[in-house]
Amino acid sequence: MRTPNFPLGAVLAFGLTVLPLAAAAAEAPEPLTDTAAAVSVEADAHQGDPFAQFVVGRRELVRAANENDPERARTGLDYLARSASAGFAPAARFAGSVYLSGEYVPRDLTRAMAWFTRAADLGDADSQRVLGDMYYDGGLVRKDLAQAVRRWDAYVENPGALHEPDELYETAYRLGVLYAQGAGTPADAQRARDLWARAATQGQYPPALEALAAIRAKADPAGAAQDYLEAAHAYLRGGLRYDIAAEAAQEHARRILAEMERLAPGDPSIQRLQAELAAAEAMRQKPPRVVPPWATS
Repeated sequence: MRTPNFPLGAVLAFGLTVLPLAAAAAEAPEPLTDTAAAVSVEADAHQGDPFAQFVVGRRELVRAANENDPERARTGLDYLARSASAGFAPAARFAGSVYLSGEYVPRDLTRAMAWFTRAADLGDADSQRVLGDMYYDGGLVRKDLAQAVRRWDAYVENPGALHEPDELYETAYRLGVLYAQGAGTPADAQRARDLWARAATQGQYPPALEALAAIRAKADPAGAAQDYLEAAHAYLRGGLRYDIAAEAAQEHARRILAEMERLAPGDPSIQRLQAELAAAEAMRQKPPRVVPPWATS
């Protein structure tokens, strides 16, 4: 089974205030407008408090973004580096993002990867996932499937993480593919099945449902028809949740239909899927409704 293509741009915009810094500013801590509060947090930062160093560092970078002040950006990076070195994972992640973007310091991929790795080793789930994506994709770093497996494994099994559900299910599926193929890790069919089951039962992730149906088809071809039907439904009805375009979702469903016809000709579920595909195709080709100008005024 083919792993879906996940563009590098989506990998880099991994939803944890990484790129660009202007977007990160929206999620940064509120500027410390109260003089006493500002002095207090800066004093804590100077005394080595990692969280205070993180707050001050991000504040300085937000101000640098607003004022186009490279010197202030370097001060912010220094605070982040001290916080990260003390073991505060969000600071390590954010420092990596700054070096990766290259907006206010020369872009330095080696330093970016070092800080992301530091964050991942400290248990930062987002960094674990993104490192896995980078090593899998090979666009910015040398492709290394063993590292991809290592980082994705840490991500999906991270006990303290608040996973974004859709990202978790996509990653669990992709990791399962590597275990099934023995790519970057010894082949482990049971581990692959467990990962796909997690993505299928918790997230109705279409490729995971299809993979499980293919497994069942080897032992119970007729019984797999219902599993394939569920996978086709997931593509047609839930594909947009996972950024699967309508045309691509219908193509997946047509491929599943052909497999169902091969495995269980005459099964009633085949007719149901044929009808759903016909309705979906008709809806896709239906011209947009023309709204008269007076209706929008």
